[in-house]
Amino acid sequence: MMKETNKSLKYLFIIFGVFGLFSIGGISIISQYPILGIIDLINVIFGIVYIYIGVKLYDLMPDKNKYIINFLWIDLIFAILTNVYLLLIMGGVGYTIFNIAINVVITLYLINNINKLAENRVIDKTNKN
Repeated sequence: MMKETNKSLKYLFIIFGVFGLFSIGGISIISQYPILGIIDLINVIFGIVYIYIGVKLYDLMPDKNKYIINFLWIDLIFAILTNVYLLLIMGGVGYTIFNIAINVVITLYLINNINKLAENRVIDKTNKN
């Protein structure tokens, strides 16, 4: 597993946020499937939050790392529910399982690294005092 730094994790959050903003293209299908437009809008909001976390990561650590972790859990639950819903209306069991697995792995990876970096930041703060 790669060793993440504050800087690399910051860029990872920003990249995920930009991908979330790409969901805005799906809003055009609101007339056919209204719930998909709502899902896209929520993904855009999550994208904005990912970018915010990426930009403010150093300021949020270690005091507010629990908020970041809670957000990641909420995003994972939303992704799982979205994939199950898409499975029900469109099918594609293999794709759904793969997509959920990727979301779980990425979320656990981010949570693990947030915790490690928060611990390192606490140690750095205590060493400076």
